[in-house]
Amino acid sequence: MLQLCRVYDYTQGLVEKPNSLMDPQGLRNWSKNDNYAKHLLTSNISTTKMMNLRQPGTSFECWKQLIALYENKTHDTIITFTCNLHQLCAVDGDDIEVFTLPLVFHSESSWSPGIPPD
Repeated sequence: MLQLCRVYDYTQGLVEKPNSLMDPQGLRNWSKNDNYAKHLLTSNISTTKMMNLRQPGTSFECWKQLIALYENKTHDTIITFTCNLHQLCAVDGDDIEVFTLPLVFHSESSWSPGIPPD
């Protein structure tokens, strides 16, 4: 949609904002296109997601906020789980079942669709 409306480059920060003294008409055109791109982005997200956005100045800033908002965080959970696993050390006399119970609970509660629990 952004490419079809010819504003995709604005959302990627690829179109430089003209200097208002050197090119006032270029700045007006840039602002109009950038605002249009921002409108397209914000009018196609849910109201609840919209509440999580700070007031972006440009469509590029809006795009970066949306990426951060929708970014998949599953890899962070897996890394944390792996680090916790490597830090576990049982000592003589520990009940292994009781010792590993929090780890099993964590693995079952943190799995994501596409990565089935064992």
